[in-house]
Amino acid sequence: MTVEQSLLPQSYNKNQPERPVRIEPNVLEQIKEVTGIEDVKVISQAISACCTEQGKYDLSEVVSLLVSEVATIKPTQQKPEPVEKPEKDTEQTTTKIITQPTDATDVPVNTRKSKSDSALVDLTNDEDQLQKAIAASLQDNQGILGGQISREEQDISRILEASLAESKAGTKRKRGDIWFVDPLNPYERRRKEAWPVGLKNVGNTCWFSAVIQSLFHLPIFRHLVLNFVSPAETPQGTLQEKRNLRFMHELRRLFALMIGSQRKYVDPSKAVDILKEAFTSPSGTSDSQQDVSEFQHKLLEWLEEAFTCHDSRPTSPTQGTSSEESLSSAKNPMIDLFYGQVTTDGFHEGKAFCRQETFGQFPLQVNGFHDIHESLENATAQGEIETVTGESSSKSGQEQWFTRLPPFLTFELSRFQFNQTLGRPEKIHNKLKFPMTIYMDRYMECNKSVTRQRREKVKSLREELQHLHSRLDRFTNYGSGPKRFPLQDVLQYALEFAQTNPDVACSSPAGPAAPPVCDVVQDVEMESPRSLNNSSNLETPSPSLVKSSSLPDVAMASPHGKLSSPAKRLLVVPKPAPREVSSTELGVLQSCLTRWRTEVESDVKELQDGISRLDEEVGNMYSDDMMKKFPYRLHAVLVHEGQAASGHYWAYVYDHANGRWLKFNDITVTEASWEELEKEGIGGYHNASAYCLMYVDTSREDLIQDSSSLVDKETGQISNSTQTDVVKKLAQDLQDYISEDNTKFCQEMEDWDRKQQQAAAATVTTAPAAATVTTAPGAGGDSEVTIVGEKKPLSPTVSSSVQNSQSYQHALLALRSTVDTLEAVLGAMTKEQWEQKRPEGHVLQVANFEINKAEKLSQKLPEMLPKKDSRLSHMLVYCIACKAPTHSVIHRVVMEQIAFTRIGDTDAKFKAIKGAAERKLSEMISDASEQMKSEYKKWHENFSNFRRVIMCVVLGIEAFHKERYQESLPYLHYAYLTNRSLIADGNRMKGFDNKLMAYYQRQCLLHLNDMALQQFEADEDISGVSIIMNNLVLPCLPSLFHTSYQDDTLAAEELREKWCNILAQEVSGDKLEKLQDVMSKLFDPPSETRTSVKFPQLNYIKDSSEFLERYAKVMDLAEKNSYLEMAEKSK
Repeated sequence: MTVEQSLLPQSYNKNQPERPVRIEPNVLEQIKEVTGIEDVKVISQAISACCTEQGKYDLSEVVSLLVSEVATIKPTQQKPEPVEKPEKDTEQTTTKIITQPTDATDVPVNTRKSKSDSALVDLTNDEDQLQKAIAASLQDNQGILGGQISREEQDISRILEASLAESKAGTKRKRGDIWFVDPLNPYERRRKEAWPVGLKNVGNTCWFSAVIQSLFHLPIFRHLVLNFVSPAETPQGTLQEKRNLRFMHELRRLFALMIGSQRKYVDPSKAVDILKEAFTSPSGTSDSQQDVSEFQHKLLEWLEEAFTCHDSRPTSPTQGTSSEESLSSAKNPMIDLFYGQVTTDGFHEGKAFCRQETFGQFPLQVNGFHDIHESLENATAQGEIETVTGESSSKSGQEQWFTRLPPFLTFELSRFQFNQTLGRPEKIHNKLKFPMTIYMDRYMECNKSVTRQRREKVKSLREELQHLHSRLDRFTNYGSGPKRFPLQDVLQYALEFAQTNPDVACSSPAGPAAPPVCDVVQDVEMESPRSLNNSSNLETPSPSLVKSSSLPDVAMASPHGKLSSPAKRLLVVPKPAPREVSSTELGVLQSCLTRWRTEVESDVKELQDGISRLDEEVGNMYSDDMMKKFPYRLHAVLVHEGQAASGHYWAYVYDHANGRWLKFNDITVTEASWEELEKEGIGGYHNASAYCLMYVDTSREDLIQDSSSLVDKETGQISNSTQTDVVKKLAQDLQDYISEDNTKFCQEMEDWDRKQQQAAAATVTTAPAAATVTTAPGAGGDSEVTIVGEKKPLSPTVSSSVQNSQSYQHALLALRSTVDTLEAVLGAMTKEQWEQKRPEGHVLQVANFEINKAEKLSQKLPEMLPKKDSRLSHMLVYCIACKAPTHSVIHRVVMEQIAFTRIGDTDAKFKAIKGAAERKLSEMISDASEQMKSEYKKWHENFSNFRRVIMCVVLGIEAFHKERYQESLPYLHYAYLTNRSLIADGNRMKGFDNKLMAYYQRQCLLHLNDMALQQFEADEDISGVSIIMNNLVLPCLPSLFHTSYQDDTLAAEELREKWCNILAQEVSGDKLEKLQDVMSKLFDPPSETRTSVKFPQLNYIKDSSEFLERYAKVMDLAEKNSYLEMAEKSK
């Protein structure tokens, strides 16, 4: 497939005579640097085109001309393509570019002629002028619509983008930097049942993952790739052909792994490396952030070329193609699936022309449009332009009609434009809505006459709508001066003024029946800004959200920081009133004003009803059954987050089998909702927006149904047996490749297990009573956190290795409870009862008694939390509350409590029961499988991390209420992240109250941000600002975005907004540089891979009773300050 493009846009007339212009060397270098074009001849042509008759030119116009349509794909060697039989020899296939008017740069669309040029009117020389005239007209008529980003917001975006590029704070990595490191534990990389596989980011390749995932989940495309048969390479094959075949070979292997791999994600490095060759510059450097549409275009081009050879064409699982489709589509499945045909009808200076072209990704402009239909209307129906030449005038215009739509319809949203002033591209963050199902009937050539009629009707309705809006605006914005008010309010105010009695306007009410007629203003003393900033209690996320109406009721501080009285005196402010008005005049005024107000309200309602009726009529213009015969359902949304210079890509792909959306973000694959997709895809939210939309023809069920039975029709899932069957249906070379990769991964897991067993064996200690305890050193134990109230000597049967284990430390936490149980059971037991059973029977009785006690405590937890928490000092209560497995976990925990009891060794009964517990524990350990041992170890790690969370909560809240926010935030943030991982499986009893923790972290962040802002505005030395922002606020900010709490997101937006407000102030010198640094990092894509907060040295609470006492105190402190209540009400 060939792309013919000029380095100059089509608006440049090639036949235009060049004017001799002398180009200064420095000017030439500037143009080269800004545009990236090195060809002096092309630059000279552009300057000549922009020259006036006097030989002068505007440099900005030259740059605009050069960058407006710079080819994104270099021309390649042409190759023949079958077309309808012409009268002469077969013509060479060419590719033209369908361009749409735009504010800056246009996006190229690969198209190809499918009819002989002899059937068309040759307007080659006039076409460029036509396009230029249309573009100029639409630019003049294009206004700023509602919902678009304001000039101020665009300026802010430019500052952030410039700072991002200069400070290199974006998401790009330097060459050689490690992008992602696989977790050491292979089980963390293990695929969860039949969940879809992710793709590893091997260095700024998120664009690859986004596109490949969207294509892989098209069953017919997956079938074509997997069943591709590579032809035998011949010495005559070109380098491009060999490269394409190498890429297809690696893509087949990648797709095979995405089906049958046991890994959570796979490595696409080999396919990516081959693809990157196409984007490598002559200097050898490659841009790591490829444009999604460019990559997709190149990918489909390579696949098209690879399938050109008939030997490589796989057997299609679909029905026969339509007879109307071209011969080329019958021979190349890529053209059949992704390319459609469009006819362009137009006239230029009275001459009609018509051309038919093939399109792939159809470009749509974002700037100036509300939804995808508005943009499509603009792209396909460009209206008429009147051209005046001398004394005559003529009209020009064109329309585009789809003659054949591809099964997979791709819209490329143009979200980048070139800023001529700054000399760099910038992203358009405007909203552009798109539906779940789009009906393309109104754009089809078969509906040309009907659509034209309805467009005229819509045009008439919109003109009527505009007229009604203008009339309504006269009512709602009444006045002749700069200030306008609703007319009905003006009449009401005039009536109130006329009715005010001047004799009583300043008098006090005589009694209960007399209404007040004057305003009372409290004379209060305001506090200084510095004393305000020192306020410690924030009941709302930000002090700025406190209603001003509450200020008179608050005892304010004096400028000296001392409280003054709530109100010293009352000032009576009289209401305005007419000095003199007779009863007759008042009666006439009341009658007229009341009647006029009623008439105005009636007129306003009539206008509003008319507008609603017309809006509904316009909205339903194409909603009838006649215009719903070409439905396309949304299949994938490719999202870009960031600015023009850098960013991150991910994809939302619809799972047709299960009726759900999946989010593919590199190695992470999660289920998503339509609301989440809209939030991140429509635009206007942060800096994320849809970049590419893929729709699938809903009338073609064969496109979304997997003929290979990859999906179980009954369950809708990919069961293990079904997945195995699918792998068996693949080509033998792919089966072997999958098997080899899975074998390597299984070997990796076996090696990991062996290393863990060796590490565990090093710490295994067998007590004289044969009790064996296995622990993994450094596995999250809290030996430093362990608190034991009793200061008894250690049991001589407990070795130092066991003492350092989590099992031993956690058993000692419940020492008091275990001893009480032993005393209670043995105290109630007679000598005969003791002698009737062996110690093994008595130990079971003690264990059941202890379990019953723990169950009763766990049942009381819901009404006690978070004020009191019995889980802190009793792992058995923690496990029962979390519904841990009874036999493998709960029974073993209670046996450890009894076996590791450190007192009562001198009592024979105690020693006998303890010995029985040790033997029982040894038996349980030897009988446990490796999976049970791993699960049990995980429960100890969870309990240890739970106690760490509580300790950080205690220390963090203590520091917070002492207004030591810099000390508080690291504790709160660490506790929040650890707690979130504990409750990730939905079991909230494994962790602390997440709402309360999120609330404290949110408030602490807002306090620190206010401190940084205050220092930035007040002090010359802003080194403290950098410390607060870089070490605390910015690292914690992503956690506010990766949360389910709406208040967290609002707090993050408020935090950003306060810094944006600084831009309105005059900032210079070092402050400006620091501001740019902060702003760029504030608006970085919120990724939790950003450098985390440096965790301080944890000051462990050594005494158990002190720990529980301090926990109770901080909870009491939170309740007194209403933080518990406000956290519970937060959203």
